[in-house]
Amino acid sequence: MKKSISILFLIALLTLLYFKLPISIRYKSEIKIGNDYIHTIEIYSDSIKSLPESNNWQVLQTLIPQKMENEWSPEYKKIDSTHFDLVYPYGFDGPYLRYCSSTQQWNYGFCCSD
Repeated sequence: MKKSISILFLIALLTLLYFKLPISIRYKSEIKIGNDYIHTIEIYSDSIKSLPESNNWQVLQTLIPQKMENEWSPEYKKIDSTHFDLVYPYGFDGPYLRYCSSTQQWNYGFCCSD
């Protein structure tokens, strides 16, 4: 009986610790893939002098780094002429892992101000 209670306590403690980890550790691989995508978007933006449109799939496909083609990739959304968001839409409801170019930070929430 004591052993099963201690195992349950350990599982609960590890779960709690996992959710308290910083975003940069919990989502390390997603952020790395997203940063590669951000880099290619910034190169495109510097050369063309504008961000790609959110619905221009031909251009967006060329911007995806080669190693991302077979992996889960973030969704690109142009906000205005200088800002964009990348969002990993896990499931149907948020919160989501997102990058906001206005703050140049990754966060986990429903919008960039979370």
